[in-house]
Amino acid sequence: MTSQISEMGHWIKQNLHNAATTLFDSAPRTLIHNDVQADNLFFGEVDEEVIFIDWQMATYARCVIDVADWIRGQLEPEVRRTIESQLLRLYHDALVANGVHDYTIEQCLADYRLATVLARARLACAVGLSEGLHPHPGAFWDTLFPRYPD
Repeated sequence: MTSQISEMGHWIKQNLHNAATTLFDSAPRTLIHNDVQADNLFFGEVDEEVIFIDWQMATYARCVIDVADWIRGQLEPEVRRTIESQLLRLYHDALVANGVHDYTIEQCLADYRLATVLARARLACAVGLSEGLHPHPGAFWDTLFPRYPD
């Protein structure tokens, strides 16, 4: 086990319970996909429609989990850092415009940070429990892991 994996394990241990109870047990909650990544999306050519597939991990929680998975998992860190705040504000504005009240931008940002714990925990479990996923240069781990730290 590398020091990077060990450090991530300690960080997850300190934050996972709070993340899970806050994001899954308190409002506002909705149906979430819980595995948002490019492989699970189809994009329409004409109307810019996005269709989610592969719903076996769907559950009821705060939707910011899906937002965090997309932003952290799909954007290169240098790109993410330049637009992350703007994307989160657009997301929050859309929530408010669609009737979600009593959920401040500050709470949304705090939930976003908590949601990154979940993605890191899933990634660590996937590498630790799957024979085909190993933390070696060029692997799945080396591509995704650096995208999640702050």
